[in-house]
Amino acid sequence: MSTIRKVKSKKGTRYQIRVRVQGYPERVKTVGTMKEAKLWAIQTEANISETAVKQTTVLFLDISQQYITDILPLQKGFKQEHNRLNIILKELGKYSLGQLSPTILSSYRDRRLKTVSGTTVKKELSLISRIINVTIKEWGYHLPNGNPTSLIRFPPNNNARVRRLEQGELDQLLKSSNAAMTEIITILVETGMRRGELCKITKPDIDWKKRILTLLDTKNGTDRTIPLSYKAVESLKFLSNSSDTNFLINRHADYLSHQFLKACKSTNIIDLRLHDLRHEATSRLFEKGFNSMEVASITGHKTVAMLQRYTHLRPESLLDRLNNP
Repeated sequence: MSTIRKVKSKKGTRYQIRVRVQGYPERVKTVGTMKEAKLWAIQTEANISETAVKQTTVLFLDISQQYITDILPLQKGFKQEHNRLNIILKELGKYSLGQLSPTILSSYRDRRLKTVSGTTVKKELSLISRIINVTIKEWGYHLPNGNPTSLIRFPPNNNARVRRLEQGELDQLLKSSNAAMTEIITILVETGMRRGELCKITKPDIDWKKRILTLLDTKNGTDRTIPLSYKAVESLKFLSNSSDTNFLINRHADYLSHQFLKACKSTNIIDLRLHDLRHEATSRLFEKGFNSMEVASITGHKTVAMLQRYTHLRPESLLDRLNNP
């Protein structure tokens, strides 16, 4: 809507117009006559309406392509996010921003839940939400009802991993793996590092004298310095001496996962993934008596909730402390 009021100035009576449309910056102008004021108000409202129509009719596919070009390359999980977005666009790419309503998104959620886990669907909806937020906040698009994902129910994380190493499994894995993979498994169990963090380590990142490792530009976007057990130091030294480059490991993270699954298969270990070693390491730190702040400083978890997801204590590990006076 627009309002026009008279204002006095050195030039005499003038007319100030204010055009307000929800979701758009207020437009203000001062002119010499009422006729000019009314004309400017009508034209400005029409321009805003035309812009709003154009923005809501832009396809989600086109917005997503801009997101892929401008935003995704800046993120660490570029490949995974790109693959996830391709799946989303097969169903939702045909809709315009204006059509992408809570009803459409809820239907998409329910269809996906019939074939994939709640955690997967939650990640997909979160990605849709991030794209629309960027569209609104950074690219200046206007959606009358805001981000539609804020009005729908997200599924819970219903497939959280609770797998830990059973008795004897670690020894089996170490015996069935090659020399390098044996040391890699040991390092992950001793430190709780992510596989990607391990693959990025260079020799200067390790202070052998202090037994300290600095992980640069981690998944959370920050550096992290962690203490090293004697076992971790020995394994890191083996990899360092075996590498003919500045990196400890000259392999992609996916290669490590593939080798780990081969070791599991050869020893008949079922339902164990390389990332489960991070759960194992986190739980072991708590069982050794470290508190939440100490464990988080080693593992890099940013919230207590995330730390709890990665921690699965064995009740028997608490017996000694229960029996202490």
